[in-house]
Amino acid sequence: MLNAKCHAMRDAQLLQKDIIRQNLEEEEESLEHLMEIERQKAIAEENEGKRKEDRPVAAVQFVQRCKEMECNAQVR
Repeated sequence: MLNAKCHAMRDAQLLQKDIIRQNLEEEEESLEHLMEIERQKAIAEENEGKRKEDRPVAAVQFVQRCKEMECNAQVR
């Protein structure tokens, strides 16, 4: 009888240990997912910042090209 109680307690502890392990794995997966989302947001913000920096440069280049085209058109 004592042996059966010991085995039942051991089985319950093993089951509890498995449940805890599973919960930790699920939490870790959730955290990894959240970190990936944050990483993607950071990349998107960085890209947006680069685009904002490039806009004035692109605008100046556009104006320069227009002026060049006007000059070339006037020469012909």
